Formats: sequence, structure tokens, C-alpha cells
Amino acid sequence: MSPILPVFLLIASLSTAYATCDPAALYDPTYAADAAGKGGVEVSRWLHLRTSAFHEPVSYTAAWNALEASIDSHNASHVRVIYGGTAPKCRTGAYYGLECAWNREHLWPQSYGVGESSGLTAAAAPRTDLHALVPSLKALNSARSNRAFAQITDWPNDDGRCGPKYVGCETPACTKTTCGVKGTAQWGTDPGFWTPPAMYRGFIARALFYMAVRYDGDEPNTFNLTLGETPAKGGGGGRGLEKAPYVFGALSHLLRWHDDHPVEAWERARNDAVCAVQGNRNPFTDKPELAAVVFGGVGTAAEADTSDAGKGFDTWTWSLVTGLAVMWALYIFGMFRWFV
Repeated sequence: MSPILPVFLLIASLSTAYATCDPAALYDPTYAADAAGKGGVEVSRWLHLRTSAFHEPVSYTAAWNALEASIDSHNASHVRVIYGGTAPKCRTGAYYGLECAWNREHLWPQSYGVGESSGLTAAAAPRTDLHALVPSLKALNSARSNRAFAQITDWPNDDGRCGPKYVGCETPACTKTTCGVKGTAQWGTDPGFWTPPAMYRGFIARALFYMAVRYDGDEPNTFNLTLGETPAKGGGGGRGLEKAPYVFGALSHLLRWHDDHPVEAWERARNDAVCAVQGNRNPFTDKPELAAVVFGGVGTAAEADTSDAGKGFDTWTWSLVTGLAVMWALYIFGMFRWFV
């Protein structure tokens, strides 16, 4: 047997293991626990590398079809829409060509560093990223516009009354069981805020967490996306991390939604379906505890401890060293067999 073959087979097996959509193969199994003692900057960078490594962006049309065919399919004839309810399918199979009641909603708005209105191309990866691209009824998509997400109703009662900070918000708002004709409460115009139904708040928070670690401006046709309390449009001069970030939020509200509305089975299934199409996962769906590390508590930028940068990679590094040692041993063994 050729001495090269064992090495090739081992490399192929390692590549396959890391390219799978199985969370166990994508995340160091000890890292989530270890990350609690690390700074948010280090953990955020690690998550950026993991979410970008196998991401294969799809076209905008392919994204539309995938949302209906698998990712947000409710049943054989309807698709799940983000602000409550369902809509008839119109993009795939026997339904293709029918008039659509729904369109594609960017949870992170295109005007905040994701789409053409920010200067990116139509095929830009953040514009077609299925982790934050969802079906929405057209009227609700338009009503939300590019408003940031926040709890503007009377928390925690959420019975459609405007919270004291948001006097004059538009109602009816979504209650625990029903949504008004506009689907949510909204407040302000520049850009204002938007409260989604309770059942989608945790999912929306985790989708925005994902966008903030996935895109830091280090790739062509992307901007640096970050979360904060006050939305701000960045871009401008410089390249990559030198560009002023696009800020979206509101972060404190998203963190509370993340805690109040844990990951549900449908969200895990959606994460699997997205990975099957574009090759990467939302780590905050797989490991919700990482949100506090990156965006709150020890994860805040002011408290981030980066003095021990790289410790979180110990297990991965040891695995790599072990793999190289095994490959070298196989190579020597192969050479011995070759000459004997």
C-alpha cells in the first residue's frame, strides 16, 4: 500500500468530522464550560471562526425557496411567518408561481450593514444568511421597516398597553395569545422600536446574537455588525474592523428575551435545516449559555479578559497535535512497509 494513502484517509476523515452539521463536531465539547472564565472578546472571535468556516452562502432566490421548502415549512401547504401565524406556500413544488402573501424579512435590517441599501451587493452573505432571514407577511414586514427590537409594551403583563417609556406607541400589540391587525406594537419613526410576539422573542434575540459574531467586516462584501442599546449606521472609511460598526439592538432587551424564552424544539430543528442548506449553525441555539459570556456579565467588552487569549483552544490544539502525530506515525509505518 502506498505510504501516502493512510495520511490522505486520515486528513479526509478529520475534514469530514469538522464539516458536519452535528454540533458535537463543530464545538469543542469542553469549551462551553471553559468559556465561562474567558473574556467576551476571545469567545466572540472563536465563535466568529466557527460560524464562518463552513458557511456557503446561497443566492437570494435559493434562500426564498429554502425557507418555504424546509426551513420554515409549517405543513405541506403553508409556511410559518415570523410575527405569528402561517401563509400559503407560493415558491416551491405545485405552489410555485402563485401570488405570495409573504416575503423575506431581514431580522437585522438591510439598511444596517446587511443589504444593498448599505452598499453591499445583492449576493452579499449577510443579506442571504438564513439564520436571520425569515418569512413574514408583507404588511408586517413593511410596518416594522428597519425598527430595532425592544419591549415597548407594559412588561411583564404584555397586554397591549404601552410601557411608560414609550407613551403613544401604536397598538394593538401582540398579547400572550393573539396579535392585532398590525401584528405588533411599534414606537417611533427614526428608527423606533418593534415588539414581536412572545413566542418569537427568544429566537429573534439569538438570531441577532449570531449576526453580531458571524460578521465583523473581515470578509469582502461585509460590514462589522455589533449590538448595543442605540442603533447606529456605520461603514465609512477603512477596511474590516477599522470601519465604524453598524449597531443594532436593543441589546439589554434581547438578553432578557433570550433568558425569558429558552430555545424550543422548533428552533433547534430550524438550526439543523439552515445548516443543511448553508453549512453553518447558530451557536447561541446550540449553546445558549454563551450569550452571557459574549454580550453580558463577563462577556462585556469592558470586562473581557483577553490576557490569556488562546486558552479556550487548548483542547482543539491538543487534538491537532495528536492528529499530526498519528499522521506522522502512519507515514513512517507506510514507508517501512513500502521498503520491506
